[in-house]
Amino acid sequence: MNNKPSGKFLSKDKNGFLLNDTSTEKILDIYKPLIVEVKKTIMDILGDNIHSIYLTGSIPRGMAAPEQSDLDMFTILQPSCDDKNISAIQQHCNTLLSNNSLVSKIDVESWTFSEMFPLSTRLNNIKVKNTLSIYDIILKNSSLCIFGNDLSKYIPPIKPGIALANDELIEIHPDIQQAKLSIITAENSNQIQYWCRRVMKNIIRSGFCLCMPTIQEQTRDIDLCAQIFFKYYPDIHYIVDLALNWVQTPSCDPHEIIRFLENDGNIFLSKVDLWMMQHNPKRFHELSRNI
Repeated sequence: MNNKPSGKFLSKDKNGFLLNDTSTEKILDIYKPLIVEVKKTIMDILGDNIHSIYLTGSIPRGMAAPEQSDLDMFTILQPSCDDKNISAIQQHCNTLLSNNSLVSKIDVESWTFSEMFPLSTRLNNIKVKNTLSIYDIILKNSSLCIFGNDLSKYIPPIKPGIALANDELIEIHPDIQQAKLSIITAENSNQIQYWCRRVMKNIIRSGFCLCMPTIQEQTRDIDLCAQIFFKYYPDIHYIVDLALNWVQTPSCDPHEIIRFLENDGNIFLSKVDLWMMQHNPKRFHELSRNI
């Protein structure tokens, strides 16, 4: 039986700006020892290169389900550090995962300061660009700082709309291409299932983003993203329906997945292309925060 919550939209203030609904109080006690262990691993390996560490995803929102949800963390490095290599961290996390079935996956990312704030070189003079990036929304509205100085306070408020939707949609073409290549070259069934699940999540979230300017809401919760897509794109609901099934039970058949991505995936991408022609015909990677 699947007891995982179906998801919810991010809350908004009276002016329509998104609010951060994460908090320490929402983290279930059963996850806390594992969070401490992963955080310690990050700190032991990166040391003084760390500026701050964040917990993101369903766990800090109180939406996680044991054995089904991922544990997602990222660290923002000091301005003086550009080394994003976290292979040692991920290797240790994979060992933790092999001895712990509480989460389905442990994912740790490392972001450089220049990726977050490309106009700034110093912590005492942070400047924010006038375009919106995926880093902004994750940091501002979906993450909980668990170590260091919370940098989300420097990100201006964000509204759900064209610019926010574009951050996801501009990536779906390369995401699918990367997944196809990785599945073709995968060495085992675990790698195939990883890339299957990953690209299906990306497709479902992109499907929701096609609808975002219309509904003026934001969520990254997979089930809710799918529900919204079904409502606004009933003619191709079967594409996201299968993607949703493969998120829950990833296929280990590379030929089956590639066939889906090259056939139904291209039908889905045609909808993305129509959206781009209307909202971002020049295919800018980032759009102004004001749209």
